Amino acid sequence: MINVKFRSKLYKRGSCFCDIFCMLIMRKLIVLFAACLCLLHAHPLNAEDGHYVNQFLVELHKRSTLDDLLADHGFEVEEDLPSLGFVVLRHKEVSHRSKRSAVDHVNKLRTDYRVKLAEQQKELIRVKREIIHDKQVELPFKHITDNSIYYRSEPSRLIHQWYCHNDGQTGGEVDVDLNVVLSWKNGYTGVNITICILDDGIDHTHPDIKDNYRPDLSADMNDKSDNDPMPDVSNSDNSHGTRCAGEIVGAANNNNCGVGIAYGAGIGGIRILDGPITDVLEGKALEFKRQDIDIYSASWGPRDNGATTEAPGAATIRAIEKGVREGRGGKGNIFVWASGNGGGNDDDCNCDGYVGMPETISIGSITDRGGTPYFMEKCPSTFAVVPSGGEEHIGEDGSRTKIRVVTTDIGGGCIENFEGTSAAAPLAAGALALVLEANNDLTWRDVQHIIAKGSRIPSVTDDWEVNGAGYHRSHSFGFGVMDVSLMVQMAIGWKNVPEAGKCNSSDHVVNKDVPADGCITEHVDMSFCQDNHNTHIEHLEHTMLWVDIESGRRGDVSITLTSPFGTVSQMLSTRKEDNSADGLNFQLMSLNNWGENIVGENMENRSL
Repeated sequence: MINVKFRSKLYKRGSCFCDIFCMLIMRKLIVLFAACLCLLHAHPLNAEDGHYVNQFLVELHKRSTLDDLLADHGFEVEEDLPSLGFVVLRHKEVSHRSKRSAVDHVNKLRTDYRVKLAEQQKELIRVKREIIHDKQVELPFKHITDNSIYYRSEPSRLIHQWYCHNDGQTGGEVDVDLNVVLSWKNGYTGVNITICILDDGIDHTHPDIKDNYRPDLSADMNDKSDNDPMPDVSNSDNSHGTRCAGEIVGAANNNNCGVGIAYGAGIGGIRILDGPITDVLEGKALEFKRQDIDIYSASWGPRDNGATTEAPGAATIRAIEKGVREGRGGKGNIFVWASGNGGGNDDDCNCDGYVGMPETISIGSITDRGGTPYFMEKCPSTFAVVPSGGEEHIGEDGSRTKIRVVTTDIGGGCIENFEGTSAAAPLAAGALALVLEANNDLTWRDVQHIIAKGSRIPSVTDDWEVNGAGYHRSHSFGFGVMDVSLMVQMAIGWKNVPEAGKCNSSDHVVNKDVPADGCITEHVDMSFCQDNHNTHIEHLEHTMLWVDIESGRRGDVSITLTSPFGTVSQMLSTRKEDNSADGLNFQLMSLNNWGENIVGENMENRSL
């Protein structure tokens, strides 16, 4: 039997939903569905294999009851997080680190009438989304003796930075690039815009970074002794954040490494990945200096192994939600996230709850030929792609020149082989710095609309479709490759989009037998939906689907959503590595219905 519930929240020019879903069952199972059309607040935290720690994240109904709560249950305050509305407690009877949860203490908190939320913290497994090795040969970067070619004021000098200006120098397709040079010529370099790299630190003494470094927008959350985000350079793995920073603010015209996309911007760094990481730590990093930081860039996430399904915890969700509501003086912080490198593992980026939040901008990679690298994950939550190179097929012809990203390295060095969606997200963050410089009155949703309108098709493949509002969408490329100069031009005269409204749908329950290798289709009428001001929902943005599935093998389940206009979203694809019997209690997102009206007749989907 299958029980299906649809619970939806719609946004007027905000989060939304469409009316048909199809679930492919590879084996017999029991399924419970709920469809949600906006970000729900109760996300499961399924951090596999991590140790529990003596930290309890607690939210109270009334702050004044904290002292009595502590006295009644023997807890102590470890840290207060008033800006997030939480307090972190510890208990003398709980081990500092254990494989087992302190269930009794958690239950005491959760059953206490004064407590709204209680979660024991767990060490999270987070991976940096870079590709370490492939079999292509290098561009002859290290063998060039004429350093003048690294002078970055003219396109002809950008020999190795093909992603800034591609005239075919790599043997790829001409104009598969970010189209940023025109914006530079028009004076847009990210001046007065600030970006923060959340990573393993940044080497702010690097000659390509030092002049743009903002110590006031930086912190060391792994080692609080001096609060300096300088990475531990004794470990070469701690070069990731420095490489991300160089892509954004690498100095121009200094004959060193490569020029950053936003070489006039300010750069900060938060050292967070070089030690144990918890939801509390992530939340603190993502809310750090939210009034002074415009853009946060994160090139990491849960494991991309094709078997992990994980959402952010309560503190992280709260930090991001408050960031878009309150950051930048109410205009909202911009959160840019690498979409994931699990393509080779048959992974699905919709199983990553960080890139599946409406408030984050998920960025993928393309090659210099406009194709999809083998490591790219496909899903409808990808916002856009940027050129960062890589093999399109694992083990492709080894004679083909390796096409990656040139950037800074720890110890004042340079590298020419930064690859993966780790390299893509900072390039996008730099691009958006130029957009904000052109118009710093843009809200976080304005920025998303500009990306949707200002991206172009890098290559024609069979998964492109035109939705009911005329937007081109792809599970591989999102809205397409970001066109920086077009987005900057659009930003200059942009009018702010209206405020988003909300609509909650009723539950939709289905009880049906599901045959093995079968498919169930359900129709849900959302035409009644109005926002909290009793205004009819018209233009959609994010489609949020909440699912609660019991399955003997999670990787055998696939979910397809079709809108009244025939727009198809593969909300969940089958995953060959996912043998979990835990089922799925998760929020899935699609951007494929962007701009569509919630009411419409079912039409055949339109391919390019």
